[in-house]
Amino acid sequence: MKIERLRDFCVYPNQLFIWGAGEAGINFFKSCCIFGIKPKGFFDNGFAEGKILTEGLEVFPIAMLEQLEPECSYFLISSIREMEVVKQLNDYGFYNVVYKNTLGMPCVDEYEELGFSKEENPELSVLITAYNEWDCTYSCLKSLLENGNKTSFEVILGDDCSEDMTTNAEQYLKNVTVVHHKNRMNYLGNVNEIAKRARGKYIMLLGNDTFFSSYGYIDSLMNRIRRDSSIGMIVGKIWVPWKVGYDYNTRFDEDGTPQLVKCDEECNVDAVWPIATIIPKKIWEDLGGFDDIYLPVYYEDTDFCMRVIKCGYDVVSYPKTEITHFGGGTYRWGGWLDSLNKNREIFENRWKNHFSREIRERYWERR
Repeated sequence: MKIERLRDFCVYPNQLFIWGAGEAGINFFKSCCIFGIKPKGFFDNGFAEGKILTEGLEVFPIAMLEQLEPECSYFLISSIREMEVVKQLNDYGFYNVVYKNTLGMPCVDEYEELGFSKEENPELSVLITAYNEWDCTYSCLKSLLENGNKTSFEVILGDDCSEDMTTNAEQYLKNVTVVHHKNRMNYLGNVNEIAKRARGKYIMLLGNDTFFSSYGYIDSLMNRIRRDSSIGMIVGKIWVPWKVGYDYNTRFDEDGTPQLVKCDEECNVDAVWPIATIIPKKIWEDLGGFDDIYLPVYYEDTDFCMRVIKCGYDVVSYPKTEITHFGGGTYRWGGWLDSLNKNREIFENRWKNHFSREIRERYWERR
């Protein structure tokens, strides 16, 4: 049986486990319970011998995998090491593996054509990148189409050598520019490439694992950025179901340590999540987009935010509108840890002299 909705587990009572016993995994467990589904417990390589968590939940020993029946055991992945975990489970003979973002995105039973308006002079170019995960991409685009925005916009979808239905995206999308790359670009390269085709005065970086939870999300941000030429980037509030909370944007301490800003008022920050973010195209082009030094991914967005600020513009957190971010759908790949460590060092070396408390506070107080 293909699991397409969380509630499907209610009618398919097999062994159900969550892989990943951190905070995200525990919140995921709570989300399941809301649907009347109670996983039997957790597996986590960090607790290979097992553990009883403070919440009374049990992390089973890894060795217990040998006692389970692969045909009737399901694993919900809540670990950031998704690819490594899936390979590990496959090596044990388990193939009933479900990613949490797949369960979270609205399920589509039938792919109808999504007919966007044909805009000769769009004010905004919405840029979406995809590497497989067609269900996520389609649901995101459907949500965008139904969001009721009056701002004129075009949609550009960058397909990074997918192997699923994304290869035939044009069959389901009307008046959407689909760019099928001949060679893998990775997230950073994909964004930079499709941005070259943008015709709007502004661009929006939109993750394909997002859902527009506030009606008129684009209009809300556009109405704000049109009135203030000092804004270089702006994003709404980001709800993350599996965290049962919000993803907050970042300010840096004097030593460069990121601190999350839990604020319900508009404010300046040092870095924002680029999952539904609007940027004036001139600023994007003047800065050359994401820096290729961060290929394939990680820290390219944070670096771009810092460059926007260095040029005298504001990076704005605007919590008067919201987007829902399921996470994990844009790119799923192995080797993420090496890239993360490499790019963290590049970022810290580049910006280590730019975190003066006086400079930062003066910038934060501008708004």
